[in-house]
Amino acid sequence: MNQYQSKQITVQAISVLNALELSKNDWSKLPGWFKKHFQQGNILIGAKEILVSAKGFNHWARVEHVILNHCNNSLEVIKQSDFDEKFDLLDGEDNAN
Repeated sequence: MNQYQSKQITVQAISVLNALELSKNDWSKLPGWFKKHFQQGNILIGAKEILVSAKGFNHWARVEHVILNHCNNSLEVIKQSDFDEKFDLLDGEDNAN
């Protein structure tokens, strides 16, 4: 039987809680990729959740989720606990969560 290992990837990310707070209080501090997806209609911001168009489907991202922006500019929504398990903050980067 063949064995496989997942590929290492680097993503940009923001927690939904942080995105909701910044969208209400300080739009300028949101990441550029987030604002670009918003302008393109891929992200719609509600009062307590964010609608994200990702991989051909719409996903409701709630406060327990993180929105990922992959290197190919595609979006993904995952639970914060899964994000914490799969990703580490790169040295020298600001934590957007």
